[in-house]
This record gives sequence, C-alpha cells and structure tokens, in this order.
Amino acid sequence: MAHSILETALDSAAKTSLDNNNPMLFLNGLEAIHTNWHRRRFDARGMGFLIFHWNVIERFRRCKGPTTWNGGVKSFRPADFTKFGASYTVTTHAREGDLESVAAFSLEAERWHNDAHMAIGMEFGIENEMMDPAVNIYYREFWRLHYFINDRFVRELKKFDRAGAPPAKIRGIEENHHNDVHKI
Repeated sequence: MAHSILETALDSAAKTSLDNNNPMLFLNGLEAIHTNWHRRRFDARGMGFLIFHWNVIERFRRCKGPTTWNGGVKSFRPADFTKFGASYTVTTHAREGDLESVAAFSLEAERWHNDAHMAIGMEFGIENEMMDPAVNIYYREFWRLHYFINDRFVRELKKFDRAGAPPAKIRGIEENHHNDVHKI
C-alpha cells in the first residue's frame, strides 16, 4: 500500500528527529518526501492532499517541530487570508457517510491552498520559497497555512463520521476505502 510507504517514510524522519532531540532533522527528512509527493500525478499519490498533510502535521507536532520558531506555530485565521488577497472560499462540505463528499472537499481545499501559498508568499516576501515544496516546509508560514487547512479537514471529518477521533477516522478510511485514499 502506497500510503503505508509514505507513513513509513514520515515515521522514519520523525524517529530520527526524536532520537536526536532535533526538530530540524524532521524537516530535513521531510524535504524529499514532500517534494516527491507534490511531483506525483493526482491518481498516483499514495495519499491525497488532506490525508498526506494531516500525517505530516501529526509527525511535525510529535517531533516538537513548532519549537523551531520562537512562539511556535499558530494557524492563520480567515481574516488573514482576506488580507492576503486569498479569502477562504471553499464551499464544499462533507456529508455523513459520504466519502465522495470528503474527496470533493479535499479537491476544492487543495485548489484554494495553491492560491493561498502564493498570496502568503507575496505578503511575506517569500513567494518563490512558498511555491517550492523542498523549501516551503522550512518557513513558519507554510505550517500556519497547513494548520488552518488541517483544522478545516478535522471539522469535515466530524461531519463524515461523528464517532471517534481524527486518527481513528483516517485509519478507517485507509483500511476500508484503500482505493480512495489518494482522493482525500
């Protein structure tokens, strides 16, 4: 299973970071994983946009990645995106038990996110960096954007499946809908 390969690679980067008590080692390991994921065709990804980045954030937090920056990492707010010229415009929502609605949300969120990357880059003077998956992970702004998206994903997961915590819901999707993981 391709998503298992990605999880193994992410876990290895996290383990190296934790073993050395150095969050930057996670980012170093993530560099190739993140770049490779972004270079794949949509249907060739082992994990879709939301599940992949959710897994990345889980490991980033486990490795104390937010401590890389003074003050940690806090999600952007909707008003921030409006200020940046990339208002949050995702209108698709998950419906209970409807995996295709989660996939539709993921696709719309990914499209919005691409514009948000550029808008954030322009706002902070790092537009080239924010558009390069080998580099953007080293910037707090990347993580603030993905925390925001991750928060929205968790909300939609609750609509899709009202029982259990996000890790269990994602495991359930991976185990019960293996052929659809690349869509979410």
